[in-house]
Amino acid sequence: MVTTVDSSSFDIATDNNNNNPEFTKLVDYINSTSNYSDKEFEILSTIRYDPNLSAGNSKFDKCLKKNAKNDESVSTLEVLSQLLDFDDVENNTSEVNLDKTDEESLIDIYFYRFLLLGEHLKRIQFALRYFHWNDIEITIPFMMDLLIKALPIPNEEPNDLSIKQKMIKLYNQKDCYKMRFLIKKTGEVRCEAYLLPSTQLITQTGINNYFVNKLLTGFLDYDPTYTVYIYNSQIIPSCFTSFKTTLRDHYIKAREQMMKLHEGKKGPCEILLFNTSGELMEGSITNCYIRMYMGDNWLYTTPALSSGCLCGVMRSILVSKRVVTESKKITINQLKDGDEILLSNGVMGLFKGKIVKPDSLRLK
Repeated sequence: MVTTVDSSSFDIATDNNNNNPEFTKLVDYINSTSNYSDKEFEILSTIRYDPNLSAGNSKFDKCLKKNAKNDESVSTLEVLSQLLDFDDVENNTSEVNLDKTDEESLIDIYFYRFLLLGEHLKRIQFALRYFHWNDIEITIPFMMDLLIKALPIPNEEPNDLSIKQKMIKLYNQKDCYKMRFLIKKTGEVRCEAYLLPSTQLITQTGINNYFVNKLLTGFLDYDPTYTVYIYNSQIIPSCFTSFKTTLRDHYIKAREQMMKLHEGKKGPCEILLFNTSGELMEGSITNCYIRMYMGDNWLYTTPALSSGCLCGVMRSILVSKRVVTESKKITINQLKDGDEILLSNGVMGLFKGKIVKPDSLRLK
């Protein structure tokens, strides 16, 4: 089922602060290779809606009380910091009296059902500034209004429910959705909801946490689930690799090659992209993290933004929390056939793959 909501007007932007060092550094790098003035595209963010994220352990609930929904930076980093402790926790199964719950309290709950929504907002604002779409302002309340309106109510026709009525109707539904939030240069914004398939919850002894067992499985002691190929055509870094937009021909071509390589094989797959300097960038729909050894010790490292890789929301969290590091340069020679690799995106979370690298592989 797909539900789409459109909006054609909103307030003029008031925050034109371009002093963010990360923004300035990235703009300086991609300006020399990017030309977008004659192209038609939309800025895109894909967001996971997951009802299981609005109730969890006591640490998570404590973070929920910080009223983060009106803060651009949001307390996502605090929440993830708690969850990355991998504590043995007990899920909160208390019920909410919907008849007596006001709209603001429901908004607080639904904010956390949209995974890393604050990080998505920051990336959208980042992209709006880069493309000089300065008359467009996107805020958390605006995003949540469109996202909630786009969510379908199973077995019911769309109607004119208020936001509160919609949240109450959806409250006990457990379906998860991939939300596509799209912005045009004209200021039109639309939101689409795509039902996600049900998948088995991975559990590990000592970890009773939905977030970890569902969306951070790459950190758990399980075999890789993805077969990861290497795209043999090098990609020119540009604003359309650094920012998520609807101009995705380079990714589509890579995935076409991936499907040919994966033909007849079972399980999910992904393909890695390299830039014109032969440096690892990302996957076709993911950011990536390789295991790097320093003597007997090892760590996970990801390509720096200067490689041309996407400013991914999950990547941003993992780097800022120092769960992974950035490497200025990761070459194809550092990847070996059979190596484990971590992959992430804002819908599927963080998961594990195994690299397939034939001896005959050459980038062109």
